Amino acid sequence: MSKLKLGYIGAGNVVRGMHLPGVAMLPDKFEVAAFCDIDKAKAEGLAETVGAQAFGSVREMTAAIPDLDLVTVATRPPNAHMTPAIEALEAGVNVFVEKPFAASLSDAQRGFDAARQAGKTLCAYQNRRYEIAFLSFMQALGEGVVGKPGIIVRHQNCGVKSDDFLDFGAHIFDQIVCMIGDRGIVEVSGAVQQPAMKFDVGEFGWYRAEIRCDDGLVAIAEKLPYPAQKSYFYAAGDKGMIQQDWCDSKNDLLRKTFKRMGDTVPPAWCPDFLNDTHPGFHAGPDATLYYRCYDRMHEHIVNAAPTPVAPRDTLRAFALMEAMMESALQGRAVVFDEPMP
Repeated sequence: MSKLKLGYIGAGNVVRGMHLPGVAMLPDKFEVAAFCDIDKAKAEGLAETVGAQAFGSVREMTAAIPDLDLVTVATRPPNAHMTPAIEALEAGVNVFVEKPFAASLSDAQRGFDAARQAGKTLCAYQNRRYEIAFLSFMQALGEGVVGKPGIIVRHQNCGVKSDDFLDFGAHIFDQIVCMIGDRGIVEVSGAVQQPAMKFDVGEFGWYRAEIRCDDGLVAIAEKLPYPAQKSYFYAAGDKGMIQQDWCDSKNDLLRKTFKRMGDTVPPAWCPDFLNDTHPGFHAGPDATLYYRCYDRMHEHIVNAAPTPVAPRDTLRAFALMEAMMESALQGRAVVFDEPMP
């Protein structure tokens, strides 16, 4: 009874190359039952590889398989995810949504309103919460490697196209929200190449957001022109500094290692995920922990565990992005308005 029927809305490369390999690591928890795509031939191609059904619309899929437990939205364009997500919710299905979760804060709130009305779960699919560089960095912060942090920086050094802010920046701001945790956010200061541009379309360009918290922490999210890119993560506190380069696999992390500055970290310290015993995690140099997104969602649906990403976190990330834009337009820091989940 704990094996869930899973469907996909969208049948492109992201589903084929990232989602299906993760789900394949959890064969006792998920059965891939269906794919739908406006290009039905794409859905049929993926369905054939796993023995699933193919459909040309969400309505057809949910009508034919009324006991679907979960669907993942991974359509193009990426700023139009909420419409099929709400259609699936209204059909009585829980929904995972690939990044970007929505096109704006109000679009995200519209989705969560629909989920409440349907009595179902709507959750952002944030696989970058389980990337190895982020897990290492977060554990180091949690274990006091830098002491009390005064500044935390997340540089976007991949996805450097000028029109990818919402598409990849959604990961950046979600990770910033995780780093801030339960701290209150006081104000946001932003600089943006095109401050009048809506961030879900067009040539957005570079950006920088400086977020001040009520305990004095300053969190910075930025994407600068490529030659100016810096380390992936950086933190400084009252006991020293750390920086973490990008890595997606355990082997990559061990090659690059932590670059430690300030107080020496005891040699016995290592990230917990290095002890991950799932056989698929050790399948090769590119093995990742992204499968944990689906593992956590399974626990939520079956055992009422928390969702992989809380609605408050998703709304907070959008509110931070919009505050950054407002600050850039006004030319001054703006007071942060905490969104209501």
